[in-house]
Amino acid sequence: MNDHCAVILSDRRLTLEHLRTFACIAAEGSFQAASFKLNRTQSALTQSLKHLEDIIGSPLVLRIQGHIGGLTPEGTRLLPLVMDILLRLDKALSYIRETELSGFIRLGVPDDFNITDILSSISYLLSVNPNLKLQVVSALSDHLLYLIDNNELDIAIFKHTVSVGALNRLALKNICHLWTEPLHWVSRDIADFNRIESIPFVGFPQGCAYRSAVTQILKENDKDFFIVYESASYDNIKIAISSGLGISSLPQSSIWKEHMILSFNNHFPVLPPVHLSMEIRTKGRIYTEFSDFIIKSLSRLR
Repeated sequence: MNDHCAVILSDRRLTLEHLRTFACIAAEGSFQAASFKLNRTQSALTQSLKHLEDIIGSPLVLRIQGHIGGLTPEGTRLLPLVMDILLRLDKALSYIRETELSGFIRLGVPDDFNITDILSSISYLLSVNPNLKLQVVSALSDHLLYLIDNNELDIAIFKHTVSVGALNRLALKNICHLWTEPLHWVSRDIADFNRIESIPFVGFPQGCAYRSAVTQILKENDKDFFIVYESASYDNIKIAISSGLGISSLPQSSIWKEHMILSFNNHFPVLPPVHLSMEIRTKGRIYTEFSDFIIKSLSRLR
């Protein structure tokens, strides 16, 4: 029934008025008390509840001589879902009202990262904060670290692995870990590491965290390689892999269905995990609030 309710809640005929009416009636236990709390007539509340029940296809409250005698089984199952929706909405509106950001932020994002969802979230934040201006720089992580180390960025989102020395050589002052995921060898076809004389590598240009990790691992295993295809485009890299041009390295979330993961069973050495981190270099409320928004947005994508 919960899954059924969830499907019904996606019905476009539903409005927040229906949900708030039902939640208030359930909480107050009477039409009169709910009418007073919502500052609406009892007839308006009755009509709104009846409309919701028509959409659900079941009565939600028990009516006893014009009074509410509790919730029906359907109403009992629906109420937690409705309360969750209203609570999330109230939190979102509260966050927006509290934010009210204004100013200018220079943000760096990595090229080797699907930023579609985060840019959509940022676009929404800008729409509700008209006095907030943003300059986004997209580059490889190594270059982003260089820019923020030279105070050319206020906030930088970047990738790194345990084999990259960038974090050790830079004086990162306010770093925040966002997430970690496995890094895999991938190709179109099955391959054996021990039987390949020189690895045909498909990768990003110098400065990419994946490429740095692979280069280090191959050197440690005394394995030759050559760059068969290089691109700064995430999609181009994945298409090159799918076309069978060579072997590459991608994080778990970026691997396509047609890609073959080459593992220890194929004698490929284990690659270090990829970390996504954020450095907030410039101090001030606007940068703290904006970085908090980034953290919350990215957490919803995982």
